[in-house]
Amino acid sequence: MFFLFNSMLAILPSAGVVAAVAKDDPAFISPKGAVVARPFDLSQVRLLDSIFQTNEALDEKYILALDPDRLLHTFRINAGLPSSAKPLGGWEAPTCKLRGHFMGHYLSACAEMYAATGDLKFKSRGEYLVSQLARCQEALGTGYLSAFPATEFDTLETKYGGVWAPYYTIHKIMAGLVDQYHYCGNAAALQIAEKMADYFRGRMEKLSPEQVEHVLKTVGKGPQNEYGGMSEVLHNLYAITGKPEYLKFADVFDRPWIMSPLANGKDDLTGIHANTHLAQVIGWARHYELTGDKQSGDAASYFWSQVTSHHSYVTGSNSLQEHFLAPDVEAKGLGNFTGETCNVYNLLKLSEHVFGWRADPVIGDFYELALYNHILASIEPETGMTTYFQPLGSGHFRTYGTPDTSFWCCNGTGIENHAKYGAAIYFHDEQGIWVNLFIPSELTWQEKNVQVRQETTFPQSDRTLLTIKTTNPTRLAMRLRVPSWTHDAGVKLNGVKQDVPVTPGSYVVLDRTWMDGDQIEFTVPMRLHLHHASDDANTVAVMYGPLVLAGDMGKEGIPATLEVTKNTEYSKLIDPVAPKLTGDPGNLAAWIKPSPGQPLTFEMQPGNGGQSITLKPYGSYSHERYAVYWQIQ
Repeated sequence: MFFLFNSMLAILPSAGVVAAVAKDDPAFISPKGAVVARPFDLSQVRLLDSIFQTNEALDEKYILALDPDRLLHTFRINAGLPSSAKPLGGWEAPTCKLRGHFMGHYLSACAEMYAATGDLKFKSRGEYLVSQLARCQEALGTGYLSAFPATEFDTLETKYGGVWAPYYTIHKIMAGLVDQYHYCGNAAALQIAEKMADYFRGRMEKLSPEQVEHVLKTVGKGPQNEYGGMSEVLHNLYAITGKPEYLKFADVFDRPWIMSPLANGKDDLTGIHANTHLAQVIGWARHYELTGDKQSGDAASYFWSQVTSHHSYVTGSNSLQEHFLAPDVEAKGLGNFTGETCNVYNLLKLSEHVFGWRADPVIGDFYELALYNHILASIEPETGMTTYFQPLGSGHFRTYGTPDTSFWCCNGTGIENHAKYGAAIYFHDEQGIWVNLFIPSELTWQEKNVQVRQETTFPQSDRTLLTIKTTNPTRLAMRLRVPSWTHDAGVKLNGVKQDVPVTPGSYVVLDRTWMDGDQIEFTVPMRLHLHHASDDANTVAVMYGPLVLAGDMGKEGIPATLEVTKNTEYSKLIDPVAPKLTGDPGNLAAWIKPSPGQPLTFEMQPGNGGQSITLKPYGSYSHERYAVYWQIQ
């Protein structure tokens, strides 16, 4: 979810879901930080036929297949209310200390899916869950709400250990409630979230500074308590309500020990728990947007640049065993626990914020990279189950959560990832639209009385067609991202080639009065190129345009099922080693050739008499071993 404010609209979505907040509404908080590009609400973008729409449908099916009373079971038990539902397993089991976190993601996913599709089933599911959570909160009588008792926080405040990230779960629940309000107009959800915020603010206010430090204590640079997301949701509550106490409470979770170095251009990320602080930085971004605080904005912006440029793998993912490595450690950081999906979820959320400040095509390039590689790769194509880690070690394979016995953190962000593909395809200002992603979709901009229909088979083809629909001639600047990976890109207007700069790593701008039926044909040719690991130029990955091409390493030794309860299952299996390559990096066409009749498929000759290796997009693998990185001589 991405909240930005302009002179006309506050946090609430566009017409058709919830009415906009008027400019003179006392609850309206105008932006203090510089915002140049604003996202369209999910309700304004509809996906058309593509892999994105297919994945959205898989996600819809799984969301609706889950029994809401099973999700409510531990909440009801904790509140002393009766429940006859069968308990869930994994991280939602009645004995798991993180139980309840998935409810928050589920509330968000239902709200996002309602906005993205208009299907009232998702709105109704959210309304039922919110009504039952309100009963649980009322039964507890303090404003507290969770699936585990408040004594977990007693333990957290008095001794080290014995708890598992209780503020992580509270953040997820509150964020889900705020999403229910934002996308579905559910006022009861907002009331529950406010009562929760008031309860926890009261707890924190009773603690001494030393006790607060203890609650948010780190061991070395690892978290005792994944508290990072609390800042974001409290800033969003402040934005909705205008209550300054929520802004003040949010600042408790913004730790100066990590913010200050980043704001001053110092990368001090080595060894820290990635997802705790990725979530925390989104809170800094909100703080900048709502207050204009320069330190928060500088820290968030620098963090984004460092992580995407110096702490990420070729797929756009990051971290090994959930922690950031030292800057520019890539080849030495490969293994079976790379690429936590939660991290990419949060980094894409942060990318949306930073793009709003810069409108920089580099951010669009990164978003495309992570979306087409990691996010599309994170969903199992038959069941809709999702990944935790995505192994980048040679010859390994992906595993997925089960429908009701895993519920890992990344299964939670997973059901959101595929509900909000429309979040960053288009941005706008008063003068026009940025087209950042080439995804078949239809944008409706009610305020301008304009629709933009984008039809493409990208990346199977290098062409996208945008058709303007409007009842009146409308002046707009259409800004099309020219990816940094393309060459010889071109643009036509109503069939006529345009004599305008089309420079990779920029936007091509068509600023004119648009008529109904006008069409833009935009071509972005793709070619093979190598990615060299930042710490070893002889460790490479093969790419085609924005796509990482992985080598097919067969199915030998692949278990019968790849849906597992424990995300570490199969991690110790012996994996085949990718062969070393011999080839001229400057002449890839000599040893990597297209497979006739198979789009986006290539045959790579490794040299030394070895058998050719089939290369396919990394995101297309689900039941095979693969190799992404290769040693080249």
